[in-house]
Amino acid sequence: MAANFSQAEPITGVSNPLASASGGLVSVNLCVDQMLLRFAERDQITSVTYFADNPLMSPLALQAQGLHRNHGLVEEIIPLQPRLVLAGEYGAREAIELLLALGYPVVRVPLPQKLADIDAHLARMAEILDSPPALLSFSQHWQVRKAQLQAENRRTPNSAKPSALMLGPNHIAPGGGTLEDELLTLAGFQNWAVQQGIQGFASVNLEKLVLNPPDLLIVDQVAAEHFSVAHEVLQHPALARAMQKGDLAALPGNLSVCPAPNINALISTLIELRLGLKRNVS
Repeated sequence: MAANFSQAEPITGVSNPLASASGGLVSVNLCVDQMLLRFAERDQITSVTYFADNPLMSPLALQAQGLHRNHGLVEEIIPLQPRLVLAGEYGAREAIELLLALGYPVVRVPLPQKLADIDAHLARMAEILDSPPALLSFSQHWQVRKAQLQAENRRTPNSAKPSALMLGPNHIAPGGGTLEDELLTLAGFQNWAVQQGIQGFASVNLEKLVLNPPDLLIVDQVAAEHFSVAHEVLQHPALARAMQKGDLAALPGNLSVCPAPNINALISTLIELRLGLKRNVS
């Protein structure tokens, strides 16, 4: 279910969390971690999640080193005496409810489910962080880039756009109605999954994939470099032969896990993949 950005939850128990002192921001969500690491002053950050310094999950892993890390547990957070606890919309639910009951200021930040949600997410984080210039500049750059790409897409016929498929673990792919589909479209692709009638996240028919491969098959970089049972399909010889007709590319998973704080780099990477295709699509 898409997050409701039209009714953003107010910060509970605090009118201006950053006005009176630095420090005190505690994140219990990986994507919020990245927003703080990218845009907040370091001395405003008291704790981030234990995922934050994992380079496979975050491109800002180096910035997280040396910061306190938490597992979203109340017993970890209370001793920190946080000025504000930031959570995702659904995660760490029991801890958040208990912190609220104990009077700690908490805000749940809905994470983007659609392309339009990214704008609202950036605006919400700017509000929470008291409009840091880096975040305002980042958001403005994204707005300009998005408008330019949308205009280019309107001028380009679908017949000139290559097809691409984002293939995840257990050959699950994003189809219509997903943020990933909107990102592929914005980057100038046609989503192969949508062409096959897939809506939402669904399993790809491997026979169709082998018989009619996309121009570009996009997999997580970790999957491309490290074998796992969930990514076993990538080792199938029939798929390998089929993709000789097209291209196979690895997308850094640490960009796509949390699109909002990395949206400019993510869309640039997808465009670079399109421009780097070996064959022309007529």
